[in-house]
Amino acid sequence: MVKIKNILIAGMMVVLILASNGCGKEDASSEPALPPLTSMKMDTSFVKKSKSALLYDYVYYTQASVTVGIWSIAAYLHTALPVVAFEKAINTKPTTYDNVNKVWVWSFKFTYLVEYQAELTGKLSEDKVLWTMNISKVSDPTTKFKWFDGESQMDQKAGWWKIYSPELGEVIKITWTKESDNLGTLRYTNIISGDANKEGFIEFGQVTGTLDKYFSIKIISDAGTPANSGKTFKIEWSSTTKEGSISDVTSTPVKLGCWGTDFKDKPCN
Repeated sequence: MVKIKNILIAGMMVVLILASNGCGKEDASSEPALPPLTSMKMDTSFVKKSKSALLYDYVYYTQASVTVGIWSIAAYLHTALPVVAFEKAINTKPTTYDNVNKVWVWSFKFTYLVEYQAELTGKLSEDKVLWTMNISKVSDPTTKFKWFDGESQMDQKAGWWKIYSPELGEVIKITWTKESDNLGTLRYTNIISGDANKEGFIEFGQVTGTLDKYFSIKIISDAGTPANSGKTFKIEWSSTTKEGSISDVTSTPVKLGCWGTDFKDKPCN
């Protein structure tokens, strides 16, 4: 009788252990999907690198590309390292999983001028995932720094990132939406404390229609062209034909000019 009782107890323990292990594997295999690269990396391929764009008959395209280019360069200075690290994370499997705290960890090395060690964590919180990326130089672990954090919806339809700088603190707030592979928005907002262009932004969007891509750019202060300070411009173009337009949408939208498939100025319709 005692033997039978012991056998039953041992059997129940095996079942409990197997069930426990099964649950752990299920949780670990359901790690949250990382947001798409387009949630952080902006497509600035609109800027045409051609000497011909500087000629007098390319006025409106040049105005549009320079406006985008200036913002793109400023944003790149702060987003380059985080974007490289995030792209690497997307192509890396999680290395550890904390079943108690529901935290997944992606740990990996990558190279951007020098070699870095990165650790991305993703924590499940109700219907969203909270993300944090810490990065340090492999040669100097004391340089460990939180370069960005953020959150994304479980359905991958929207989210935000905040980019940090070791010297400046908070530098860029990124907000993004994704309706489909070809529809969505990505906005960079300047949040640098004391900066002349704080609250200025550049937003890239993909929409339906003939002019299916756009940039919306808000300029707080423009020392080079003071008349642009406080204005918001919208640049729209066709990803197929490349024709487009630039408008001042600060208050009542005013079309400033248009260009054709050859990027030359043309009358607006």
